[in-house]
Formats: sequence, C-alpha cells, structure tokens
Amino acid sequence: MEYVIQFILFFIIIFLYYYFIATKRFKAKYSDKEKVNLPEVKLLVRMANLDMKKVNYKKLLKQITFMFSIVLPITVLTTFFVKSIFLKILIGFVLLIGLTYFGFYIIRVYYKKRGMVKDV
Repeated sequence: MEYVIQFILFFIIIFLYYYFIATKRFKAKYSDKEKVNLPEVKLLVRMANLDMKKVNYKKLLKQITFMFSIVLPITVLTTFFVKSIFLKILIGFVLLIGLTYFGFYIIRVYYKKRGMVKDV
C-alpha cells in the first residue's frame, strides 16, 4: 500500500511540474510555427512522422506529459528495490529509455490510426 501511495504522489508531482513549468515555458516562448521546439515533441515528430498541421498541439503536450508522469514514477519506484548503486543506475537507465520508447510508440500508434501522419 505504501508503494501505491508513493507512486500516486510521484505521479502528481511530476505531472504538475511537467505540465505547469516545463511545457508552459515553451508555449509562451514560441509562436505557432515553432511549436515543435519542445525536445520531446521533436523526437516524437521524427519517430512517428507526425503532420503537425493536423495534430492538436495542446493535446499532444498533455499526452506526452501524462506519459512521462507514468514513466518516471515507475522507474524511481523500481529502483527502490535494488541495493547496489551501480545496478540502480543501470536498471533506472534501461527502464527509463525502454518505457519512454514504449510510451512514444503508443502515442505514435494513436496518431497513426487517426490519420495524422505524413505520407512518405
């Protein structure tokens, strides 16, 4: 039960931080043509070949924020169970990269089914 409470707490903290601080900073700083400048959005646009003219940018940012809000607490709570600092770093890195890629894959499939990708 303690880990569920920690997961929910980490989720809320990361979601609020990412939503109000990390993404708002880019929304205010860039115009509509430059909205792809958020690093996570750039990576997802390249990975999924998204057509940013069709994609609702705010919805995309919320999806990325939600995805990272799940990935980071899973990574942190999983590394709590490991004693060795070297293994913590290794497992944390592998989980972070793997879960982030999986989250981007889910978002990519979502937009592909809705026809919001560029035809190459």
